[in-house]
Amino acid sequence: MPTTRNVVYLALFTPYRGESRAESFQSALKNLAACSQLLRTVPRMSDSSFVPTIEIIDPNAIDDPTIRAEITAVIWTPTCVRISTSVDVEARPVEGATRELTTDEELMFHTQAAWDDLGEFARDLLLALDVAMPGIFDLNSGYVLQDDVLYARLPRMQTNLEESLLVSQRMNWPPLEWLELPSVWSWLSQDDGFTSRFSSRPLGRALCAFSFLMSDRPWAAAYISDLLWSMIGLEALYGRGNVDMTNQIVEKTQLFLGPQKDFKIDVKKMYHYRSRLLHGDLDFPSAHSGDSDDDFINESSRAASIAAAILVSTLQRMARQNLHALHFHYVLQREESAGANQ
Repeated sequence: MPTTRNVVYLALFTPYRGESRAESFQSALKNLAACSQLLRTVPRMSDSSFVPTIEIIDPNAIDDPTIRAEITAVIWTPTCVRISTSVDVEARPVEGATRELTTDEELMFHTQAAWDDLGEFARDLLLALDVAMPGIFDLNSGYVLQDDVLYARLPRMQTNLEESLLVSQRMNWPPLEWLELPSVWSWLSQDDGFTSRFSSRPLGRALCAFSFLMSDRPWAAAYISDLLWSMIGLEALYGRGNVDMTNQIVEKTQLFLGPQKDFKIDVKKMYHYRSRLLHGDLDFPSAHSGDSDDDFINESSRAASIAAAILVSTLQRMARQNLHALHFHYVLQREESAGANQ
């Protein structure tokens, strides 16, 4: 039975000195490394899951010279993470195959399935990190190897969640914190929006919408995209029907995430901004714009940051309480007349 070694190298953006996340980045890396051999892969192609090793390494420790050259050529050298597994592979029937496969074809399929699932584990890991420690990790580049052969590259994954974290701190709402990654991973692994990456359930739809916040999108469209996908996630979790959605989100988030003493009108402004945008009532740059109006940047970034912060805060609270849906009920509170108490 042959053993195949699968490796993923992640080149993470290292925060510049002075950035708000720079002080917490090293602590976040330690938390990530502590999860080595604790998180199981999602078996999408393989028959079963496996538990990868996660290590923080020096870029010069990368064996592949091409990858090492690409990473060290970056002006600000990224932080490198190595994710690896050694998997025993054997020739066995392939479920769903449309014809009878040869022994060599079966062996090739299961060999490729092993590295495919490890590459997808890296994507899953970045999503889970953005729930557990929002605004800390961004992917500059990723590489999937099997037995020292480069098989695939992962696209850049960047978020604007650091801005959401700053907005949350200034508004003192919604609450954003660090969660234990293994518990977040366990919670995510129970929902098909995470495991199958497609879902008809509210939480699954919210997770799929959240995934669009972690992509390499055109600069001019980033805030617009983040705002729309964050609102889709929020409406999937909090909305019922299509009536008075703004007040539904405002009231229910207050109940679930805690009261918002100040800046309450900002949430309604966020909805108003989204509505004006969708109805073609706002000026915005083209997809190929390299610059933009300051007013557009300020308004769109603030609206997007608030929406994303509320979505992440909601996912965090659901993870802590192991909730997979939000249900709200009206309660009638009877107030007795003043005379009845005399």
